[in-house]
Amino acid sequence: MTLRQILLTGMEDVVHFGKEFTRYERHGDGTVTAHFADGTSATGDLLVAADGTGSRVRRQYLPHARIEDSVIVAVSAKVPVTEETRALLTPEMLHGISSVFAPGGLLCIWHVMEFKWDRDGGLKHGMGGNEREMIPYGFARVRDSLARMDGDAAIHKPVIGRAVLAMTRAYFGVTGRVPALKRKFVDDLYTYRGADEHISGGG
Repeated sequence: MTLRQILLTGMEDVVHFGKEFTRYERHGDGTVTAHFADGTSATGDLLVAADGTGSRVRRQYLPHARIEDSVIVAVSAKVPVTEETRALLTPEMLHGISSVFAPGGLLCIWHVMEFKWDRDGGLKHGMGGNEREMIPYGFARVRDSLARMDGDAAIHKPVIGRAVLAMTRAYFGVTGRVPALKRKFVDDLYTYRGADEHISGGG
């Protein structure tokens, strides 16, 4: 069972795969049509450009936009939750998002997610209370983020953004080398997450 399968529950007849986007066309009534390499097209109210760094949607919509190196390298991976991998984690790490800070400003973030499905991997009917609550919660957090970090925010300006990035790297670099600061950061993080008991990360 994958997150993709869960998100597609009940939408199997409206989501289609194997299409190569070529261009889009906007209409006077506010709709937009996406055209594909096989000659087919699809029209809707909204076109979401979730097609990566080499986005063809962006090239058409913002032909003047340039890709700039952020000097940040990220590596992502998915690891199944098994008895062996679960044994590598502490109980606190099994709930939500956790972080590990390493020397040199390096950072690792992981998120343990377990979904409720049948032993055979089949989708269960409906969603439980926690899963149902996460849907409005997720949309609310996106709205909050957009309200705080719109495109005109000072942090998105070239000079200010680079200064903030440099200060952030310096902060985590120092925090990772000074045990007292590291413990304080971990304590503050757990306090923010509302954990009652935890193990401080000493040097």
